[in-house]
Amino acid sequence: AQGIAMAGTSKIVDGKVEGTAIPVDVARLDDLIAKERSISLIHLDVEGYEVPALAGAGRILNDNAPYLVLEAGKLWMRRLIENHLKTTHPELGYVFCGMVNRNAVYRALAKETIAV
Repeated sequence: AQGIAMAGTSKIVDGKVEGTAIPVDVARLDDLIAKERSISLIHLDVEGYEVPALAGAGRILNDNAPYLVLEAGKLWMRRLIENHLKTTHPELGYVFCGMVNRNAVYRALAKETIAV
């Protein structure tokens, strides 16, 4: 099958492919969640698209510095997420705290500086 292999058997495809394709609407978390809402934790399992999903939550991360629980069973995925957080939100000081099953947990060290 064509497409970009994600976790499990999911693939993101562009154009016509053989087999079953299901169109899915995509929305940024920043657009779905009101600015006034306080967010303390984000848990994502989006079949390898955790980094693009985080990119759509920039305002939420900056305003709330929530704990992050992200599916990242492989070391390369955890490193990709850590690099993304350090590059896009260095002021928050996100650090890897450990694993819960196949989920990586991240905490913003600068959280105490965020007004809730």
